[in-house]
Amino acid sequence: MDDIGDSMAQLAMANSQMSRAEDYVKRGRQHGSLSIADLQELFVVTFRDWSSDFKDQVRRRANDDVEAEFTLRGVQPPFDRVGPEMEKLQEAIKEVTQDPDAMERVAQSMLDEWIAAHERQN
Repeated sequence: MDDIGDSMAQLAMANSQMSRAEDYVKRGRQHGSLSIADLQELFVVTFRDWSSDFKDQVRRRANDDVEAEFTLRGVQPPFDRVGPEMEKLQEAIKEVTQDPDAMERVAQSMLDEWIAAHERQN
């Protein structure tokens, strides 16, 4: 990917992460009282659950909420504890990247995110 493409991808991911955190806070920040150790355990549970069906939006949102709590605390989730599940996610991403229609939708979504963020900055 070129520099502009890398910048767009990074911006799209950062905007997506912040949007999920904002949504999580608006819904009450349900994991805000958990200790880091408990939050780490919950991350492992929700990530493993989501990895059983990456298309399940309920499972994804449960994991997104835990990741949002980590974001708000400025702490990284324990990705090292979900290695096999991360490999499954990478395989799922590879499958999507081999589908030209799916890649076009992903690229358009990233472009839309980048444009919206750029417009908010101006």
